[in-house]
Formats: sequence, structure tokens, C-alpha cells
Amino acid sequence: MAFNGSFTAVQAANGTDLLFTDNSTGSDANLTDRRIYPYKSDASVLLPTGNTLGYIDWPLSAGSTLTVSGLLQKDYALNVNVLWLSSSPLSPPSTYTLTILYGFVRNTKNFIYNKLQNLDAQPGLLNDQQWQMNLFSLYNEISNCALAVEYFDLYKAQNALDRALSLMRNDKFNF
Repeated sequence: MAFNGSFTAVQAANGTDLLFTDNSTGSDANLTDRRIYPYKSDASVLLPTGNTLGYIDWPLSAGSTLTVSGLLQKDYALNVNVLWLSSSPLSPPSTYTLTILYGFVRNTKNFIYNKLQNLDAQPGLLNDQQWQMNLFSLYNEISNCALAVEYFDLYKAQNALDRALSLMRNDKFNF
């Protein structure tokens, strides 16, 4: 039976952790390891602090899930490549590499939720048009990121997230 590598990556509620799940089908008794390469829009690999390997190791002994803690210090659009290593790969149609473009937006969503809590405490913010426009802009940038991901455009997806980050970093002027 052919081996077909498959995975998902999900940003945790805290915004900084990524959970990877291996959903591969088929089998290859000669698999030796998995490697994760999360490529940023500048083509560099996003790695946890202190990682000098050039990739994120996902040992088979770790099971089908791996949590990478603290990887996302901000929201990123990432072209995530997972490579399954085999000492004796099966012939096609087996696949041992898969790349998926993701837009990770949890930090922006957490920021928006915090602003909604402010709105509950200060309903008068509804009268502040600038506050409303900036909040809408954050929603818009999340949507822009999703659309760029749909069109496989890593660069535009990251630009949308960077614009959202700029609004959030200037919180005291924008909200």
C-alpha cells in the first residue's frame, strides 16, 4: 500500500503555540523521522528559540501530534513543509513531502476579543468612529490574509498580518 504524508497545523488559543497532527495514510515500515520547515514570507525558516537544526524535529516516537511551544510571537502566514524520511521510500504514488500555506491569526483575534471586552465595560466606545474603524480594519486584515492564503499568496497574506500588527502595536493611538 502507498504511503501518503498528510498533516494539519493549528494555532493554539494562547496564540504562540502550534499543534501539528500527522494524518498520513498507508504505511512505510522504513520511516525514520519527520521534519517541519515553516517558511516565512522572506523564505527563512521560523524556528523555536535555541533551535540550531534548521528545521523542527518531529520524531516518530512523539506519536501523531506535536506541540511547538512559543513559536508564534506574532501572527504569521507560513508555508509549512513536512518531510517524512524513509530509509527505503516506496515508489510513486507514495508521497513523502507536503507543503500547506497557513495564515495563523489567533493573536489578532485575541486582541480583538480584548477590545470587545473593553466595549462591554465602556459602551461609549461605539460613538468613537476612529475606534470602530480601527477595529473593523483588524477584521479586514484577517479576511485579507485568508483570501491571500486561498490564492496561495504567502507574501500578501503576511502583509495583511503585518498591517494588523501595526494597528495593535500602536494600541494607545488607535484604540
